[in-house]
Amino acid sequence: MNLAQKLKTVGLLLFLALFTYGLFGYVLPVANAQTAVQNNLESEIDDIRTQIDATQVQLDGVRDQAASLEETLNKLASQIDAIQQKIAETKAKIAALKKEITETQAEIDRQKSLLTEAFRSLYQHSNASALELILASDNFSEYLDTQEYLNRLKDGIADSVLKVQELKAQLETQQAEQESLLSEQKGQEVGLKATQDEKNRLLDETRGQEAIFQQQLEALQEEERQKEAELQAYLASLISSAVSLGPVSKGDIIGKMGNTGWSTGPHLHFQVYKGSNSRIDPISAMNSFGWIWPVGGGGGWLSQGFHSGHQAIDIAGTEGTPILATASGQIIHRGCLYSGNYLTFGVIIDHGDYYSLYIHMQAPNNPKYAACSINRRSSYGTPSIDYSTTE
Repeated sequence: MNLAQKLKTVGLLLFLALFTYGLFGYVLPVANAQTAVQNNLESEIDDIRTQIDATQVQLDGVRDQAASLEETLNKLASQIDAIQQKIAETKAKIAALKKEITETQAEIDRQKSLLTEAFRSLYQHSNASALELILASDNFSEYLDTQEYLNRLKDGIADSVLKVQELKAQLETQQAEQESLLSEQKGQEVGLKATQDEKNRLLDETRGQEAIFQQQLEALQEEERQKEAELQAYLASLISSAVSLGPVSKGDIIGKMGNTGWSTGPHLHFQVYKGSNSRIDPISAMNSFGWIWPVGGGGGWLSQGFHSGHQAIDIAGTEGTPILATASGQIIHRGCLYSGNYLTFGVIIDHGDYYSLYIHMQAPNNPKYAACSINRRSSYGTPSIDYSTTE
């Protein structure tokens, strides 16, 4: 079987196996298959992603606005609770003052009654002649004591009445102040509730906008999935034209470590295939076949091993660290690859019965790789470009 037939057969099987793999399935595209159809589909996908990003920004914006409104409403609820507590306290003070005023008025009435009795006694004494009063007393001294007592009683009751009246006036002043405060507090409560109603109205509107943007986002994401499926189907139809891009020797530099695609930072995703779709542990392959560690200088560290949910190894390291061919072979792809739903920059090497895949590498400084030079994770969303090459 010649190389073209071999690439056609194995490539098609690889595509079918990788396409059904899911998040860690990497589509084997056609080397240099930059046809008008492919370019058009990729352009449409880029346009959809631009719309997705814009819609996501709008969705995030209304979500932030909703969160801010909810925070404001929580504060308003606390303020309303606080003012209602103050209103209750003010009402309690007014009730206590009213009770105290009533009791004070009762005391004034009692004191006035005593004062009336005192005046009556004084009046009776004043209408009697001095001789009659002296004769009614046991002695003159008793007469004088009685007169003095009545005068003191009158003065004392009068003073007491004045003091109680002053107390009542003070209490009435305090009551007026508390009632004024109560009116002010009720005004604050009305204002806070009006603001609360307005914020609730805005929150309802914002939630409505959020639902609309969410629907738009989901529709765009579905459109993106359909376009990607269309592109993958088209690329699969071009597998038959795959050709070698040239030989590579073990240890040759084939790129630099980056973080393109859906990456959590600079690392190399290194995958090895046997035959059509059998994935094997890259470390076992290196140990069994004498292949070399794919990071220059033996650098980097194993950040994720080979297991059923991740049939590859991840080697983390410093952005720009050289990536080496693990073994000699033919490069059959060097460029953008689809990793899940995101483009990443990668290399695929045919070693005969085995294939090695290297992705998340830096993209060359060339506009044609712009679509796969970006880290798509929001927390790492920066370009990952190899400025030393413009291929």
